Amino acid sequence: MSNLFSVLFFAINGQSQSKLAHAIRYLIAGGAVFLFDVLVFFLFFDIFENSVATANIISKSLGATLGYFLHYYYTFSWGSKKHSKQKVVEYILLAFANTALSTFFIFILVSVENWPAIPCKIIVDAFVILLAFVISRSVIFKKEL
Repeated sequence: MSNLFSVLFFAINGQSQSKLAHAIRYLIAGGAVFLFDVLVFFLFFDIFENSVATANIISKSLGATLGYFLHYYYTFSWGSKKHSKQKVVEYILLAFANTALSTFFIFILVSVENWPAIPCKIIVDAFVILLAFVISRSVIFKKEL
C-alpha cells in the first residue's frame, strides 16, 4: 500500500517521468480540462440556441488553450523549451483535428440521431481524449533523448 502511495505522490507532484506518472497527471489535468470544456459547451449551447457545432468549437478552443499550458507545464513537465514553437504548432494541429472529429460526431449524433447534446459530448470526447493522450505523449511532448 505504501508503494502505491509513493507512486501516486511522485506522479502527482511531477517528480516521476514514468508512463504511469504521465497517465496519472494526464488524468488530473485532462479531468480539469474536460470539466471546463463540458461547462463551456453547456453555457454556449444555451447561448447559441442549441447549436452543437458552435458550442463545441468554442469549448474545444478554450479547453485546448487551457490544456496546452497544463500539459506543457505539469503533465509532461520534462519538456525542453528548445522547440516550444514547434510544439505549439503540433498541439494546435492536434487540437484542430480533435475539434473537427468531436464536432463531426457530436453533430451527427445530435442532429441526425437525436441524441441529447450533453451526454453525447461526454461520450464522444472520452474517445477523443484517449486519442489525444497517445498523440501528445508520443509526438508533441515526446522526451528528447
